[in-house]
Amino acid sequence: MLFGRGIKMKKWYICPYCGKKIVKYNKDACSKGVFFLCKNCKKEIEIKINKSL
Repeated sequence: MLFGRGIKMKKWYICPYCGKKIVKYNKDACSKGVFFLCKNCKKEIEIKINKSL
């Protein structure tokens, strides 16, 4: 039972260079200007997530 929280779908943000999964986020997430270093290919990428309705 979820106790009124509802179902939150999580997605993986994938590295555009090597295809490795980097970070999980909820479907209602919004992000701009967040940078991660991919542990697989060692490239810095900007995480851009638009809120999906």
